[in-house]
Formats: sequence, structure tokens, C-alpha cells
Amino acid sequence: MKFLPLYYREQMRDFFGKRGKSWHVSCVIEKEEDSYSVQCFSHLFEECKQDWFAVASIVENLLEILKREKPFISEVFLRSDNGACYHNAALLLALPAIGSRTGIRIRRYDFSEPQAGKDICDRKIAPMKAYIRRYVNEKHDVATAAKMKETLESHGGVRGSRVAVAAVNLANETGGTNKIKGISKLNNFEFTEEGIRIWSAYKIGPGKLVSYEGMKPQGKTGLKLLQPFGAIPQAQGIFNTRPTYKERSAKNQVFFCETPGCVVTFENENEAQNHMDTGVHKLVLEHETLYDSVRRKWAQHVIEIASQTTLSVPTTSTQALGTSNGNEAPTSQGWALKGQKAATKTSENVKHFLIAKFNEGLSGQKANPSEVAKEMQEAKDSNGSPVFLPDDWKTTRQISSFFSRLSALKKSSHVDAVTLRDEENVDEEDLRSWEGRLEAESIRNEVYSAVDLQHPVYSEGHNICLMAKERKLKNLKVLDLKNICTNLSLTTTGNQQRKVTFINAIEELVNSCSCSNLL
Repeated sequence: MKFLPLYYREQMRDFFGKRGKSWHVSCVIEKEEDSYSVQCFSHLFEECKQDWFAVASIVENLLEILKREKPFISEVFLRSDNGACYHNAALLLALPAIGSRTGIRIRRYDFSEPQAGKDICDRKIAPMKAYIRRYVNEKHDVATAAKMKETLESHGGVRGSRVAVAAVNLANETGGTNKIKGISKLNNFEFTEEGIRIWSAYKIGPGKLVSYEGMKPQGKTGLKLLQPFGAIPQAQGIFNTRPTYKERSAKNQVFFCETPGCVVTFENENEAQNHMDTGVHKLVLEHETLYDSVRRKWAQHVIEIASQTTLSVPTTSTQALGTSNGNEAPTSQGWALKGQKAATKTSENVKHFLIAKFNEGLSGQKANPSEVAKEMQEAKDSNGSPVFLPDDWKTTRQISSFFSRLSALKKSSHVDAVTLRDEENVDEEDLRSWEGRLEAESIRNEVYSAVDLQHPVYSEGHNICLMAKERKLKNLKVLDLKNICTNLSLTTTGNQQRKVTFINAIEELVNSCSCSNLL
């Protein structure tokens, strides 16, 4: 996360182009018998690349501090959102070694569902940002990581939070090449002695075991604390897991749980925050809308009809359908998981057609991908039957990508026309290199066309080329001529109070324009 520097007095032009300061907030929830305690650790960085190694360094430093201050802690469970710096193989494969070095075993790492990953951290960050804004309103500037630490520790600091200024030691990074196939669809990781057991949905099936063998180990990260954490706060937010909840009917309670459906109320804000940190909610349907009531009754009605139909079906038909005693056939495990669409291979018939269109464009007008896509859908053979089935149709984007591939292949092979054999025997690595080269060349041409002088030249609402041709530049005022030279970045020499000084510079520019032969 980035924090933009704040100043008590700041001009608008100074606001743009700021470089934010990286800071990482970790909330440690500790369980002791029937109570929990929440403590917030903030690592502030002057400069930091927000990648997996920075997160690994923070986790190792955090576990070292916890083990030093609370030696009785033996294991932890990690949870975060699906940010790229968290949800990657390099970090996950580095955690077991971090646990063995710090003496605190990392049991599991779970990734939250979208929009539910940092609820506790966000509740801690909000008062911290408000604390900084109040400090700035006291005529202070907060522009560095050290100043942020000073701010967050001023006036007694933010309740239950500790701050340190740190620096990542990039020289110790060694495990960035580790990979796990399909990691973006995996959400639960359990660390065992044999390897990492992974699930798409926790405990749905036995999971898949990924061995540590062949993985490049990550050594000690060595995070440097330039300004260490302060003393342990006296108030860490200790609270019971089973407080005496009161229903919302009480009129003197004004603090509610923000979770939809939870009917618990509290006498003060601290109790409400502590309740939301634990996630132990009392969910009750307070009110059912008419629409929900109709849907529920209709669903019950449909179920009754289906059950009556099932009972009236003969036994032989039921057995033929693969069911018995009117029960439905069991569904296969994992039916609710998101499926993966298998990639379809382009047929040779389609490749011949596209290659022919590409080769036709080499000697004449280049084929338009959108027109080619339409032609594929309308192509008929001699019998009037479609040449390509709907499964063979290609989109404009796919055809454009295929043509780019053929263009790179043609330039790399130095051939007059591309054949199907050339396309099938191409070296993918060489082709990607040529595609990158062609893309860079295309961007370079676009930049050159944007930078080069384009006819006609306009400035300050005047057609400079036309006015130079008709000798009307002298009709402009000195200030107008000066502004034109400034806008066009022209260098002027001579008396700055005379028109001829600026007219000479403008006419020299017009002589380099494509219309100079008309002057």
C-alpha cells in the first residue's frame, strides 16, 4: 500500500507527481483460552518494491518479534487477499523455511474471497490515516517514513498499533524462480513435512501435494529495522469470545455490527470493533421481503411437484435413470468449482485459408481482419455448404494475432510467401523475439510521426504555414509572435522587442515543413 506525503501548506502544482511511501500493515490475532487479543504492526519503507520478497521479509521479521516477546507461541495461520505479492509460489515455498528459522511453525495460508481479504487491517488503517491528518492539521509535514513513525507515535500513538521504519535487503533474494502450476485458482495451502497440500476450496477432496524437492530454497531475508518498533502497548484489545450480547431492540445501544444479518449491538465502539475482528456473528433474518417470501413458497411448491412426479415413475424407469428409491444420482466431487475451458487447436483448413489471405495482402492491399472474419462465416463450397463450421470461426482479434505471427515469421525466415509448413515448424522463441521487435518498431514509428513536424503548423489559433506563405506574420503583435515561438520551442537570437527576431525563427521552422516548396 502507498501513502502520499502530506504537507500543511501545499500548492496544487506540488501535489502532482508525488512518490508514495510503501507501508505494510499486519494484524496479529492471538488466542488465549476463551479470549483474543489484536495487535497491529506497521512496517514503513522509504523505498520498497512491493513484491513477494518484501512480504517474506516482513513475515520473517514479524515472527521473530512475536517469538522474542511471546515465546509460548508455537504456530500461526496466515490469511490475506489475492494480491500478486501474496498469491504466488515464491512466497508460499519460502514460508516453511521462515517458520523453521523463527521457531514458529506456519500451519496454513488461506486466501480470502474477493472484497473480504483485509477487513481487519482496513479497520486499523482508517484511524491511522485519520491520526496522520490530524497531525498535519497541527502545522506539521509528513513526507518521509521516519516522519510517519513519529506521527503515529505522537500523543500516545494509535491504540493497539506499533510502527517501525524498515528496509528490504534485496541481496538476499534467491527463491524467485519457484513456480506452482495453476496457482491463481488455488486458495488454501497447508504446510506439512512432505510438502504443501493445496485446495481450490478448503477440505473439498484430499487436495494435491506439492513436494519441496526441486524447489530453490530461500535463505534468511534479513529485513533491516532502521527504527525499531516501540514498546508493547498496554491496551491490545483483549476481549472474550462469548460476550453478553444484547439484541437490537434495546434503545440505548447505538453501536452495531457491520456484517449483514448480524443482530448484535454494543455499548461502545471498542466492543463493536473487537467483535468484528473475531468474526463470531449472530446471524438472524430480521425481515423477509415480499419478493423473498414469494420465491421461497414457489421453490417449495416446485419441490412438492417434483417429488410427486418422482414417486409416480415406475421402478424400471427409475433404475434406467441410474437412481433408486426416488433419490437423485450423486453429483461428482468438485461440481461447484469454476471450470477451465480447454484450448482448441486451429484446424489445417482454417490455417490454409488465413495463410492464403495473408499472402494475398503481400502483393496488394493488406487483408482486413474484420473482413476476413466475416468472410469465414459466409464462405460456401461448390455445393452451397458452409466451408467452416461455427466452431472453426475466428474473431477479429484472433485473426489479427495470427497475421502478426505470420508477419514476424516472414521477416525472420526471409521468404516471399508463408506456407503451412513454415508456420508449423517455426521456433516459438525466435518468433516471440521477432514479434517483440516488430511491436517496438511499430511504437517507434508512432512516436516519430507524433514528434515530426506535421503540415499545417498551428499555434495560438493561427495557421503558421499559410501566414508565412502570404507574408502576414508581420501583422501579428510582438507578444503573439513571442508566444508562438515559446509554444513551438523555437530559439530566437537578437532584440527581443522586435518582430523580425521572432519572424525569422518561425520562417526557418516553416522551411522544414512539407509545404516549404509552396513558399
